[in-house]
Amino acid sequence: MYDPTNVSHDFTSATYTQVPDCGWAVSNSWTWEGVDASPALTSSGAALSVYTTAKAQKGSYEVKLSNTITIASNGPAGSTTFTPSTDSEKTVFTIVVTDPCETATINALTFSPSTVSVADG
Repeated sequence: MYDPTNVSHDFTSATYTQVPDCGWAVSNSWTWEGVDASPALTSSGAALSVYTTAKAQKGSYEVKLSNTITIASNGPAGSTTFTPSTDSEKTVFTIVVTDPCETATINALTFSPSTVSVADG
């Protein structure tokens, strides 16, 4: 992950959708677990960034994203909140940070011209 381009992933599209759409206000509150396992991982809201230039930060890191959903009003019952408590209710995946120098394919050297002559004098 030595290239800082395209290393941020935003999960805000993974929100709760009311079915049927009753028009009640819904808020989403994102929480990450496992991001503190490596300085290569940082989060902000539902966004996760993976970037490092330190070989020592390579490894596999399990991360979990929880979305606590609050429906502001659902009639006489008032507001309702759902907080994920088990991994089956969270988005769980593994981030693998690699050292590109260890995974790169180095092609065989080709010299052109294929013969070299040295003349003295």
